[in-house]
This record gives sequence, structure tokens and C-alpha cells, in this order.
Amino acid sequence: MEYEKKQVVALNGIEVFAYHGYYPQEQLIGTTFIVDVCVEFEPSVNTSDELSETIDYVKVNDIVVAEMKQTSQLLETVAERIINQLISLNNTIELIRVSIKKMYPPMATVVNNSNIILEYQRKHNAV
Repeated sequence: MEYEKKQVVALNGIEVFAYHGYYPQEQLIGTTFIVDVCVEFEPSVNTSDELSETIDYVKVNDIVVAEMKQTSQLLETVAERIINQLISLNNTIELIRVSIKKMYPPMATVVNNSNIILEYQRKHNAV
């Protein structure tokens, strides 16, 4: 029996205060955002104890924080930038999922959070 080996590195609940929003007031007052990132990739054939053989979650966190600091109107734009940066970390990445929650968005009713999810999946050419 053959098995395919996959590895996942995920960070959940990265809390960042930022100034994203379509409406000008959102960009003035800012709010808390919660970011979850999941990166799935093909690990080395032989498991080792070397950081170079995996995705460094400190680098993942640094990318998220850096991209969240750049104000955008749409969270989809921020997620796209995060994904574009993460792709460069490892050439065996198969899937990246980024979820960004805006806590207590300014609305007429109380809303705990709004949420966008953007996913990148590597296409494989059919043989």
C-alpha cells in the first residue's frame, strides 16, 4: 500500500490591531482582526529535526503582521498579499488558507465578527 505524506503548519488566532475597511471611519478608528493561516505542503522524504525541512511559523507570523499593517479597503486584498508572500517560503506548498475576522464591525446591530477566507491550491497538470 502506498501513502502520500502531507504536512500542515497552522497558526490560529493571530491578533492584530489594524485599520482596514471600506468606509473612511473604519480606517480612522481601526479595530482588532483575528487571522488564521494554514499551510499544507509536501514534507521531505526523510523526517529530520531541521527547521529548513518545514515551514517556519515565526516567518508565517511575521508575514501576517507585516501585511496587516498595510491598510486596505478589502480584507480579500490583505489575504491575497499574505498568500503571495507565503508561497515564497517553500516550493512544495500545496495549499494555503487564510481567514481574517474583523471583530465587532461597525453595523446597525451587534455583530461579533465578519470573516473572509481565501484559499490557494496548487494546480496539478493532468498527464
